[in-house]
Amino acid sequence: SNNTIYSLLINSEDSYICPSNQILPMTINSCSTVQTGRNNMIQVLRALSIISVVMIHTTPLGTCQAVCRPVINFSVATFLFLSGYLTKTENDNWGNFCKKRIIRVLIPYVIWTVLYTLPVIISGKESILQIAKNLITARAAATLYYIFVYIQFVLLTPFLARLAKSRYRNLGWWVAPISMIIFKYTFWLTDLNSNSIISLFWGDACLGWF
Repeated sequence: SNNTIYSLLINSEDSYICPSNQILPMTINSCSTVQTGRNNMIQVLRALSIISVVMIHTTPLGTCQAVCRPVINFSVATFLFLSGYLTKTENDNWGNFCKKRIIRVLIPYVIWTVLYTLPVIISGKESILQIAKNLITARAAATLYYIFVYIQFVLLTPFLARLAKSRYRNLGWWVAPISMIIFKYTFWLTDLNSNSIISLFWGDACLGWF
């Protein structure tokens, strides 16, 4: 089945159907080798992305940053890609799927938001209400926007799965470029860039990563 990402389906004792629907003669051991190799590649991509994230946030500003950033900026997109790649497009309970994935990231998100916000509250610069504000806007730290983007993609997964299997699947390729053009030129041609609500929406929207 094209909708199965990980598994190779057994067709007979000596043949297996790969996700590409191509029947290949192979043994169980060779099938496991193919799957292990694919899993190892995913782990390599994860490791490279983690290293890239660390470099993004530790590379000195100036020339070094200007040279390195174009090379290491792939990490966020890779994490989002892998999340989608490892998701089956066939699911009888999308509600449960979304609930599990969102709860898994919300708990650490809340913890780190509180930890990032406590110092400004203790110093008297902000009230305790700042915690609620930061939870809603993901502004406790610059890196927390990723959680919002990820959650949006999780909620969109059922619709994206249907789109990917429909005759209109090519429309998905146009979402990111069109949304970026609209937002960028809207800000450039108008004074909407000073609108905090619009700026907040664009900063945390998944459309640019689509």
